[in-house]
Amino acid sequence: GSLLSLYRKLIALRSGSQALSVGATAQVGAEGTAGTPMALRREHGAEAWVLVFQFASEPSTLTLAAGDLPASTEYIDALDSAVFTRPSVADDLLIPDVQGRGFRLLRAQL
Repeated sequence: GSLLSLYRKLIALRSGSQALSVGATAQVGAEGTAGTPMALRREHGAEAWVLVFQFASEPSTLTLAAGDLPASTEYIDALDSAVFTRPSVADDLLIPDVQGRGFRLLRAQL
């Protein structure tokens, strides 16, 4: 649970992912119940990730715009294995309870 352990895991994720290391980046429309979050899409080949950052100090439910997301209905957080789904690719993705000043690294299940 240390910061060093988190950094090691993040470095391993980046080293093992073409999308995270050299993939194209695009901004994803995002709204939060607290503050203004930022979300990015990283893609390379058949691999896609959505990186979500909550800048407000309080927890928030985030809404990511459907049109900006990879064509997937299921996203798995690489750090805690939480699964987030949306009914169809035409629906926004809701991410509840993102902790204040927290982030999510979501791998799209294409």
